Amino acid sequence: MAINADNLVYIISILIIMIVAAFVLVGVVIRWSSHQDDLNNMVTFCIKYLIESKNIQEKIDAAKALGHAKDPAALLVLVDVSNDRELQEKDVRHAAIDALYEMSSRYKKYNKLILVLLTAIEQKQYQKIIDLLIKSFEQKNDKKYVQSAYVIAREYIKLQQYDEARVWLHKAEFRNRRSIVHIDGINELIKFCNYELFLKGDSFYHSQKYFEALEYYSLASCDLNDEEKQRFCDYLRVACVYYKLKHYNDASEATLVALQHNQGTDDALLLEQLLQKLTKDIVDENPQFNEQHINNIQELDKHVAKIMHKLSIDNIIKEDSLAKVHH
Repeated sequence: MAINADNLVYIISILIIMIVAAFVLVGVVIRWSSHQDDLNNMVTFCIKYLIESKNIQEKIDAAKALGHAKDPAALLVLVDVSNDRELQEKDVRHAAIDALYEMSSRYKKYNKLILVLLTAIEQKQYQKIIDLLIKSFEQKNDKKYVQSAYVIAREYIKLQQYDEARVWLHKAEFRNRRSIVHIDGINELIKFCNYELFLKGDSFYHSQKYFEALEYYSLASCDLNDEEKQRFCDYLRVACVYYKLKHYNDASEATLVALQHNQGTDDALLLEQLLQKLTKDIVDENPQFNEQHINNIQELDKHVAKIMHKLSIDNIIKEDSLAKVHH
C-alpha cells in the first residue's frame, strides 16, 4: 500500500518525538542516578563524621544532616548514638535524638518504627529495640546493613548477652567487607565479648561450679580464630575443668589438643604427664599406692591452680596492653 506525503510526515514526526522522549528519559534517569549517588555519598560522609570525628560540633552537624536523609543506614546509626548513654558528648546524643524526630516527619516508611524506637530508647527497653531492628531490617529487607548487625550487637552487650552480641558482630564484620561504610570498633567489641565470656567462665571455675565453667568456656571458644584460641588457651582451660570434674581421660584428650595448638606448651606438657601418672595409679589397700595417688593429686592441684592463674583474664589483658605499647 502506498504511503502519501501527509502520512509519511506524520510517521516521521512520531519517530522524532519518540527519539526525543527517549533522550529526555535517559537524561532524567542519569540525573536521578547521579542525585542518588550524591545522596548516598552524603549519608556515608555524615555517618563517618558522626562516628569518627573528634570535633563535637562536626558530630552534631552530621547528626542533623542525617536527620534529613531517607536512608536505613542513617536511621540505624542515629538509633545507636541516641541509645549510647555512656557517650561523653551529651550534646551529640541529644542531636541524634532530635535528628530521629526530624527523620520521622520526613521518612514515612519508617515513621512509626522511629517513634516506637525512641520510646524504647527512653525506657531502656534493649530487648524491644533488638526485636524491632531484627523484624524491620533483618527479616523483611533483602539488603542487610552493617549498621543493623552492629547496633543489634551493641544492644545485646547492654543486656550482657555476650554470646549473642558476638554472633551479630561477626555478621557486621562480614558485611563490612562488602560495604563502603566502615564501622570502627567491630573487632574491639568482638575482643570485649570474648573477654567477658571467658571472664564469666573463670568466675564459675573459681566458685567451683565446674559444669557451668565448662559450658562458658565451650561457648567462648566458638568462632575464635587461631590467634584468639592461642591467646585464651581455650583447650587448656577445658582440660583443667575436666580435671576438677575428675574426668581424667577427657582432661588428657583436651590437653593433647592444647599441645597440638601450641597452647601453654610447657604447662600443657607437664599437665599431660601428671594426668598419665594419675590414671596409672592403682589405689588399693597398699598404703604405698594410696600415698602415691594422694601425692599425684596434690601435685596436679598445684599445677592446675598455676595454669588457671596464668590464664586469668586480668593477666591476658595486661599482656595485650603491653603488646600494644611495644607495638
